[in-house]
Amino acid sequence: MKVIFLQDVTNVARAGDLKDVADGYARNFLFPKKLAVLATPGELRKLELWRQSEERRQAVLEQEAEVLAQELRGVTVALKARAGAKDRIYGSVTNAAIAKEIKRLTGHDIDKHNIELEEPIRELGSHEVSIRLTRNVTATVNVLVEQKEEEEEGKEKKEKEKAKEPKKKKEEKAVEEKEQEQEPEPEPETELQEQEPELKPELELEPEPEPETQTEMQEQEPEPVSEEEEEKE
Repeated sequence: MKVIFLQDVTNVARAGDLKDVADGYARNFLFPKKLAVLATPGELRKLELWRQSEERRQAVLEQEAEVLAQELRGVTVALKARAGAKDRIYGSVTNAAIAKEIKRLTGHDIDKHNIELEEPIRELGSHEVSIRLTRNVTATVNVLVEQKEEEEEGKEKKEKEKAKEPKKKKEEKAVEEKEQEQEPEPEPETELQEQEPELKPELELEPEPEPETQTEMQEQEPEPVSEEEEEKE
């Protein structure tokens, strides 16, 4: 069965490759995982358009990689490590450490997986290390591993401890605040209030009635008699 690979498959094919594979391998592995599609006329036309676009993109990447490779060829990556007998260092220098130092020196992010180390560096001295930037462009840098002096170790240790101090103080402060929250607050002392003696209400004496005054008798004046009544009399 002829298929078009959509992704790289280790030791089998790269994305964009057109290959014949076993029917069972295609149906049971490649198609379910969307690693490849059946090479139909429609898919073949899509493949051609994709290849043209990929070629243009790859050409741009190659140009950028060539510029970066020229810059990296003049870089010496100096790293320090503690070493013992026969310049054997304690631990090793990894591709991650090299990528970090290249970032510091040049500002370029290099994927640590593109730094080709057959095995980690375990000895002092100068080492040539290859960096694969694209499929066709490779840069070489010089990695110089030097002995770390005791003074430098002490300085590095102090810097690490100093960096930890703010965090430690913050944790201690949080613990103190937590302890203060857990402590019960003291009950306020209540002041004894002196009870004032109750005053008994004074008895109100009713005033004695005043003697009644004798009213003067008013003489009743006779009513006037009209003239008609006088004639009748």
